[in-house]
Amino acid sequence: MVRTFDQLQALGWKSDSRVNSESSRALAFGIGGLDLTASECLNMQAVPIVLVSGTFQTSRSLTHVQFELPQMVASRQEAAELLTKELITYNQK
Repeated sequence: MVRTFDQLQALGWKSDSRVNSESSRALAFGIGGLDLTASECLNMQAVPIVLVSGTFQTSRSLTHVQFELPQMVASRQEAAELLTKELITYNQK
């Protein structure tokens, strides 16, 4: 198992000191109308997660994006697949 946070960095996410995070490490990613941040924190059940949040903007809409990723994944590919699955959900709304 590998840390999801490290895999996001490997996928091109950049450190961002403007994002609040319990671990003081946060990442940001933007492309087109998609602006996301990721931070390590505890969810409502006190389980360590990576919280991804931000906005998805098109010429006709603005959507708030927020979802949780597990703190550990099997591989970089799994991290990418989880991100893709969650973002497709928002694109279909």
